[in-house]
Amino acid sequence: MKVRFRFSKEGETCYLGHLDMMRFFQKAIRRAHIDVAYSQGFNPHQILSFASPLGLGMTSQGEYFDAELKSCGSGRELLEAINGAMTEGIRVLGVRRIPDEGKYNAMAALTACSYMVSFDESFAAEYDLCGMWQRFISRDSIPVIKKTKTQTVETDLRPLILDSGFSSGKLRLLLAAGSVESVKAVAVLSAFFESSGIPLSGEQAFKTGTVRIERLDQFTGDKDKLTSLGEVGEEI
Repeated sequence: MKVRFRFSKEGETCYLGHLDMMRFFQKAIRRAHIDVAYSQGFNPHQILSFASPLGLGMTSQGEYFDAELKSCGSGRELLEAINGAMTEGIRVLGVRRIPDEGKYNAMAALTACSYMVSFDESFAAEYDLCGMWQRFISRDSIPVIKKTKTQTVETDLRPLILDSGFSSGKLRLLLAAGSVESVKAVAVLSAFFESSGIPLSGEQAFKTGTVRIERLDQFTGDKDKLTSLGEVGEEI
C-alpha cells in the first residue's frame, strides 16, 4: 500500500537540504519499526518519493513524501510511531493512504505551492509594499529573463502567479509548480523588487533575512480547482 506523510519543518531544520531530509526519514522509519517496502537488487533501498524539494533556509507546514508499506496499523498508530522518532523542528502532521497509480505520486501530481512571505520591520517601514505589489500584480504581463544551462530566454511570470494578497503586512503567494510550469518564490520577489525600484534581488533579500519565506502547502489539480496533497486518498 502507498501512504502519504505530511510533515512540517521549522527552526534550525530549515537548513537541512533535500538529501539530508531523505536520509533523516529513512533512519526515522527504521527507528519507528515501520514495515516499509524495499526495492529489489544488489542495493535495496526504502521505496520513498518526496514532493517538491524545499529551498534551503525556508520553513514549511506542508512538506510531503509517499512511502510504500507492506503493512501498517491505524493512521493514529503510524503517526505516533514516526513522531516518536522525529527530531526537534520536524513533525509529521498527517498520514493518508493514496491510490497505487503513478499519477498520484506526490511529485508527479504537483501543480502549485502556497507561500507566506514576511518582511523585516525596518524594510517594511521604508516601502509601501502593499501598494507596490498591487501595481506589480495588476500588470498584464511580467516579462523576465530566465537563464538555463544552454540558453537565455524571456518568460512571462504573470500566468505563474495564480493568486496573491497582503494580510497583516505579509505577502501570500500561490505559485505554479511541477514539471510543466513552475516558478520560485524568490524569482517572483526579484521581479517585484526590480519593478518597484528596490535595489535587492529576491535571493539577496532572503539570504540576509530581509524576507522570510514559509511554504504553507502543496497542491494538485487544475488552477481553478486545486486540492491539497494532504487531502488526496483516504484516512487509514
